[in-house]
Amino acid sequence: MNIRLKLVTILIVVAALSSAATAVITKFSVIQTTSEMSDEQRSTREKFFGTNGTLQAIEKGQEMRPRW
Repeated sequence: MNIRLKLVTILIVVAALSSAATAVITKFSVIQTTSEMSDEQRSTREKFFGTNGTLQAIEKGQEMRPRW
């Protein structure tokens, strides 16, 4: 049982470290990507993906459900 406990502990530590490393790398890449964009790239990105503002209200007859 002692070996099993050590193995589980090691696996939990490895999982926690990999999660933390992934979070740090992702956060760093997002900060780096947005700061290096030019105004033209930023406007194109906003035009294609939209802005982070609130969504428009759904008009009558435009429910978001499949038509089957």
